[in-house]
Amino acid sequence: FDALVRWGGPAAKAAVAALARPVLAAAESGDGAARRCVEDQASILAARIAAGLRKGALPDDVPIVVSGSLIEKSRLFREAVESKLGRTLADPALQG
Repeated sequence: FDALVRWGGPAAKAAVAALARPVLAAAESGDGAARRCVEDQASILAARIAAGLRKGALPDDVPIVVSGSLIEKSRLFREAVESKLGRTLADPALQG
């Protein structure tokens, strides 16, 4: 883990992002450490969404639409974000 942290500091954003899919796959296969990574990142994203809702003084029932390959393709990550946020995210395909 320490070696990964040292590598991650100066690593290019794309190199770090490339780890997301293998970590998600490991989490979906039951790896506890990978699952904690997914949960941690879901908590961070949910907190940012909640902060945006508060800052925008948006009503509680406003649809929350997010995009990006991880949240669109990983049910585990999407459900983790929804759980942390306490709400269901809107499907971007339905927000025409």
